[in-house]
Amino acid sequence: MLATLPGARFTTSPAAVTLAAATSVRAGSDPAFAVLDSVASVKVHKGQAQLRNLLAGNRELATCALCGQEYPMGFLVAAHVKKRSICSDDERRDLRHVAMLACTFGCDAPYEAGWITVGQDGNVQTVPLDSLPEGRIREHLEHPAGHRRAAHSLASERYFAWHRMTIFRGRS
Repeated sequence: MLATLPGARFTTSPAAVTLAAATSVRAGSDPAFAVLDSVASVKVHKGQAQLRNLLAGNRELATCALCGQEYPMGFLVAAHVKKRSICSDDERRDLRHVAMLACTFGCDAPYEAGWITVGQDGNVQTVPLDSLPEGRIREHLEHPAGHRRAAHSLASERYFAWHRMTIFRGRS
């Protein structure tokens, strides 16, 4: 069916369909916005929903591992303590320790960017708050700073240690 689309090329060995990008621009439109979408092939982690379920059970609400606030499951992601892309296969399978629930209201992105981490003692650490712009991000990171979080354990410490040493911007 894809092979019937305009601009499609089909090969049989191996079987593949390649879709060509649009080459014409409608009269009066801006050429910079002529082609807004393209086709990409990416490797995806298929288990986000299953991993969230493993971490939260069948609950409708769960707690963010970083700020400690409770949210509906739709606002929590199964975040990897250590980046999944560099985990060994054994580490990727250590799901209860290499992953945690993080809210999309201001914990997942700052953790990924290294603005927040969990210390060896299990307490949340942030970059120096006075280095952050005034406003919502500073207020959000002030709340969990210094509080102990359940995602930290002896078994998860090695993953948090990796994050502190390689991603966290507040290390001395």
